[in-house]
Amino acid sequence: MAIRDILRVPPGSGFLSRRFPVLAHELQLNNSQNYPSSRTMVSSVLNCERVHAAIQKSAMADVEEDKPERFTMAIETHSARAFRLVTNMAASIKNYVIGFTGWFLLKFLSNFLSGIQVHKGQMEEVKKATEKGTPVIFLPLHRSHLDYILVTFILHQWNIKAPHIAAGDNLNMPIFSWLMTHLGGFFIKRKLDRDDGKKDYVYRAVLHSYMLEVLKRNQNLEFFLEGGRSRSGKALSPKGGLLSVVVDAFMDGTMNDAYIVPVSISYEKVLEGNFNREQMGNPKVKETFIQAISAVWRVFKSRFGMVRVDFAQPFSLREYVQSGQPSSPVSSDLTSNGSVKSMRSISSDSSLCGSDIVGDDLRLIIKGLGEHVIYDAVKTQSIMSTQLLAFLLLTKYRQGGTVEELARAMDWLRQELSQRGRDVGFTGNSVAVINYASALLGKHLISRRIGCPQNEDDNRSYDMLVPNTCLPDLFELSYYSNTVISVFLMEAVVATAIGVACDENLTVKQGYEDCVTVSKDTVIEKALGLCDLLQFEFTFTPPCVTTTSAVIDVLDKLTTAEVILPTETKSTYSNGKLWADRLADSVSWDDDVDDSVSLGKSTQLLQISSSKENVEKLSFLQSILAPLIESYWVCACNLVRLEDKDLTEAEFTHKIHTFAKERVFKGLTNYAESSSLETLKNTIRLVNHKKITDVYMGPGNKKMIQLREAYREEQKLTSFIDNVESFKL
Repeated sequence: MAIRDILRVPPGSGFLSRRFPVLAHELQLNNSQNYPSSRTMVSSVLNCERVHAAIQKSAMADVEEDKPERFTMAIETHSARAFRLVTNMAASIKNYVIGFTGWFLLKFLSNFLSGIQVHKGQMEEVKKATEKGTPVIFLPLHRSHLDYILVTFILHQWNIKAPHIAAGDNLNMPIFSWLMTHLGGFFIKRKLDRDDGKKDYVYRAVLHSYMLEVLKRNQNLEFFLEGGRSRSGKALSPKGGLLSVVVDAFMDGTMNDAYIVPVSISYEKVLEGNFNREQMGNPKVKETFIQAISAVWRVFKSRFGMVRVDFAQPFSLREYVQSGQPSSPVSSDLTSNGSVKSMRSISSDSSLCGSDIVGDDLRLIIKGLGEHVIYDAVKTQSIMSTQLLAFLLLTKYRQGGTVEELARAMDWLRQELSQRGRDVGFTGNSVAVINYASALLGKHLISRRIGCPQNEDDNRSYDMLVPNTCLPDLFELSYYSNTVISVFLMEAVVATAIGVACDENLTVKQGYEDCVTVSKDTVIEKALGLCDLLQFEFTFTPPCVTTTSAVIDVLDKLTTAEVILPTETKSTYSNGKLWADRLADSVSWDDDVDDSVSLGKSTQLLQISSSKENVEKLSFLQSILAPLIESYWVCACNLVRLEDKDLTEAEFTHKIHTFAKERVFKGLTNYAESSSLETLKNTIRLVNHKKITDVYMGPGNKKMIQLREAYREEQKLTSFIDNVESFKL
């Protein structure tokens, strides 16, 4: 089989291999890789023109015009700070530390993990990429603190050079910082700029220059494109800051090329437990040394099942940039005349991704590259047993189901995953898998009861599994469930669009009419509108594919499956107006529609089957996005709070969150997970992006939110709320 569990070290034939297999295995690995010393890196960074220019700029900003004599002192102050910054930042990779850590992890990870699975074929492709003589950039999805050393540990097993890892300074604590530094970690601030909102030119220059020096020396690099760990289980929107440095290094000739490797890490059970406290609105608890030790102790006393690490196909940065792929489904100048030369970087003394570093064309390349990496990582991600069970319980069996019912549903889901080219991180009989996964998730998430199945004709008692749909535990269960959404994402979008396009509920039609007829154009419009609404929740397509074509592709697949049937084509536009013009007007909350396609002067009708099987399938798909749509509707309704006065961003977020939780506690919603704080923050991002609200800095340097003048008119705001509400089925 192509899957290898790297925690299983088979004993060899020699005495040492039989008696000490882990030690013998470690001694056979390559522990003589070449890494630059921290002293060399510090010296090189401090000599960079970018750092010198930033020091000069910061010193000039600090000195008043009438006191030029203080300029020299300011230069010395900022120079000393630059030295401290790069000294504290620089990694000092040691082969013996990597070797010892490899031995330690092989010995002790098995105390709380069942195994760490990797695909041999994927690792062979990664190995080939590292032998090209160019840096390799590993970009994992971020789920756990274990992610920081997991990729290095796996690469070590294949004799691949360890990457320099960008780690948050929240992990810069005794012992852990020493270990991370010698394994390749360099610590970066979570917030690049100063508290007063002004740019920290020196820090930005030091970080940018450090990363350039790493790449210049042909060293591998690793950072988390999402920024922090996902609190929802879904992939986060990519952040372009560190990625822009990689692109900039290629554009300015620091390196000739680099290979990009998206990585996904799937846990059957996350080591940190859950993020329920933060999702309920409580502040994040800052990590301390004592807490870290306590957490390690708790981990060693528990079981966390299997971990699966998947490496997507490495691709050349040079080829990607030269292909000029746009970062959105809209046609771009990049597709026609983009070139490396025309998109060269602009010298800067500070910003990692500001307008003074990249032009608009290059910014599109960075954005598109980030989306491409996230999409590939999600597409490569294996689905674990706990994730599949949680998904089933929150979509098809929210009231609970018998083990036999769940097993049949899991068999069906596993077939669906296989047909979509997705892998699972488990094997075995579905009944055994369900029992194992429910035990691993725990009784606080899934309870086992004696009850009756959903089939009313069966009066016998069965062993049933019932999900806990109460807060805050539901947040933890939905964390695992959300990983599976990507498998059915576009189908869920289209199914919801079909539900909106139908004048009446398909369930009502069931048994009375064979099908319901809807306009294909309308279904596409609604699907694009929903993608637009949820744009901060998912990366729906890679940059080279338009959302429109993805929607049409799903409709074609549903037609092939006879879920929907095409009928005759009717003329709907006697004046010759194109469908793309209709689309721009139909999505009323978005003045700039991303997707447009000319469908001519006619529209095709679709017959939506109202058979029991098809209605159940559409209902299942519609249930996948229902909690998210509920969250966006909650935010839309609360925009009326801004009609009378502006609120701070924190206050507005708190009011929305409180309102959402009150609806849950009063039983006004079927989806308690719709009160997730992370999702509600994304809803605020959307209304800001759509220019429904504006953000400005108020007194005390606090972010303020105000409703735009156009939306202070009751009719326009009501129209936006109604548009969002239309997706609630």
